[in-house]
This record gives sequence, structure tokens and C-alpha cells, in this order.
Amino acid sequence: LVALISTLENSQMKKTLIAMAAVAVAGVASAQVSVTGKVGAGYASTTTNGATPAAEVTTKGMLMTNSDITFSASEDLGAGMSVKATVGIDGVNANNTITGNNGSLTLAGDFGTLAFTAGEESCNGVVGSAAGVDLEDIGINLACAASTSDSLAYTLPAIGALSVKVMTLEGAAGAGNNSAPSTNYVYLTYAAGPLTAAVNFTNIYEKSTRTRTNIKYDLGMAKLGFGYSTGGVAAGSTNNQTVFGAQFPMGAMTVSVGTATVSTGAATKKSATGVGVDYSMSKRTGIEARYTTGNSSATNGRDVSIKLVTTF
Repeated sequence: LVALISTLENSQMKKTLIAMAAVAVAGVASAQVSVTGKVGAGYASTTTNGATPAAEVTTKGMLMTNSDITFSASEDLGAGMSVKATVGIDGVNANNTITGNNGSLTLAGDFGTLAFTAGEESCNGVVGSAAGVDLEDIGINLACAASTSDSLAYTLPAIGALSVKVMTLEGAAGAGNNSAPSTNYVYLTYAAGPLTAAVNFTNIYEKSTRTRTNIKYDLGMAKLGFGYSTGGVAAGSTNNQTVFGAQFPMGAMTVSVGTATVSTGAATKKSATGVGVDYSMSKRTGIEARYTTGNSSATNGRDVSIKLVTTF
């Protein structure tokens, strides 16, 4: 033991140990790995009305929902560059089929950000402008026809409050999609103080063009959102979507309201309205309650749910 202590007291040994510790710390700092996810459980009731009251169908009961896991890894490459990778899985519940979630590989630096993504196309905030109330799944075709595809996006370095991104999206996932049409996007986003405004121009090869825009403003006592989308996926088609939403924070509770309409040129417009209440029990856990109702031509739908959701 005396001999060991004497060895450790040797100045050269001290320098070696300090150097080894510095290398270890540097390695940990430059490569970061995290696992995040979300799990929810509660009660839900979905009602679909037909053309007559006798055609009404209600499905209700307990459910596990929102269960997903995302693995993320990032590394500092030096010279102002970094790389980040994410992969995820959905359906992490008993007796469910587990499926792959969005995956991405991003390289960032002074030149901007280059991101390769395998997953669903984003609606660019048009549906999200409903300020926390999920109106996308009410059955009025408010969704933007997202498809599982491969995309490559480049975001320029910020120009003051303006952000510019261009993206190309293949028609299907995987290699060798020469016969699948591509979709090209230009995103412009302006964020300054309480105001965020964005516009997205979309060109679907040999099919159509589409424009989406959204505006969000934080009043402090309320957050307001507006979204509008025009254009379709088939040449000459009409698909105009309008979304209004508002959030009202009240301490640990937030009340959200949203309304949306979809016009496809038919005589009857599709519409949806929703109310949501979120109660935060901690930074990671809360209670979510939702009520949404909508109509799509001859059919109507109502969704009611209350869930306990926790993240990690």
C-alpha cells in the first residue's frame, strides 16, 4: 500500500492521470446519446353518424395511446460542425404491431443544415395552428396527405429573423424510386418577438402546386393561430383548408380551442371544431382532455377522450 501511494504521488503519474481524465471528459462531451418517449393511457369514445340516426356507430373504452420511443445521438465534429441522428418506434403497447417512426440524419455547420429524413411529410404547422387541439383525425380530410417517403432538406443560415429551407421529397421510401413522382418545397419562416409567420410553396411533379401559410401571435394571455392551405394533389382539383385556433394558459392548466373547414368544390363543406384542456402535474406528466366534432358531407363524427400522459 505504501509503495502504491508513493507511485501515485509521482508527478509524472499525476500528469498522465490528468491527461487521461481530460480525454475521457472530452469524449463524453462531444458525443451525446439520449432516449426519449411518451406513454399515454385513458378513455376514449368515437361516434360516427350516418345519414340516419340508426346508422350511428359508437366505439368506446380504455386505451393505451401515444406510446413511442425515440433514440437520438449527437456529436461535435469540431470546426463548427455537428451531426445528429434519430430513429424511433411507434406502437409500443401490448399486442400491438411495432412500426418504425421517423428517422433522420442531420449535418449542421456555418454553411447551414443538411437533413436527410425517412418518414412522413410535415404539414408545416397548418393543422398545428389549431393551437393544441387535434383536428387532423376527425375525418374531414384535413390531413395533408402525408406519406412515408425519403426527403433531403437544406436550411440556409439564418438571415436575421428570416429562415429559408428547400426540400425534395421522393414519392416512396427506399432506394430506386425513379418511377415515383417527386415533390419539391420552399419554406419561408419569419420569427420576431411574439410573431411567427410562415409560408410553404409546394410543387408536386406533373400533378399540381400547393401553398400553405400560417401565422401565430403570442399575446401573453393567449396564443392565437391561423392557417390556410390551397391546392390539391391532382391537376385541376380544389382543396382549400382553413384553421383557426387559440390557447389560453391558466397556471398549470391550458385551454385550447380550434375550428377548421375544408372545401373541395363540393356543395357541402367539411368542418371540425375542438376544445382541449391540458393540466400539468409536473414537467413530464399531465392530463389531456379532448372533445372534437366534425362533419364530412353526409356523415358526422365526435371524439371524446381523457388521458394521463407522461414523457421521459
